Amino acid sequence: MRTIDFDALRPVANADFEFRNAARSWSATVRFDIGAEVHTVTVKGGEIVDAGPDGAFSYDVRIVMTSETWHEMMAPVPRPFYHDLSAARLHGLQIEAAPEVFGPYYPALRRLVELAREQATEESCPLGTRPARPEPVEG
Repeated sequence: MRTIDFDALRPVANADFEFRNAARSWSATVRFDIGAEVHTVTVKGGEIVDAGPDGAFSYDVRIVMTSETWHEMMAPVPRPFYHDLSAARLHGLQIEAAPEVFGPYYPALRRLVELAREQATEESCPLGTRPARPEPVEG
């Protein structure tokens, strides 16, 4: 299964212009329920200040999915409808949040998932040594 170290994702996201721009002024706790694993990402003023495994019961946004859905979403080139949180709802992904908390900051969440995909690794493949994306076929 593809895994992600959410704490290692924090500096990557905080250095990413697209994430920081989309998350500006956002303060929220995002809980990811991935199968039996629970991870939280705490954003304050558009910057991730804490991230990692956590069983926090208090959250502003909760994203629930099976570990199989997460695995598909973290593929270097995801299959159709696994490329995005909204699209993955067709595969059972659930998003719990008030519209005023989730809606304006959806681009930040989408970018966070894209950055997680770039950092994703197989358990047997150390972080940073995952094979590159396949080259596009011309023709």
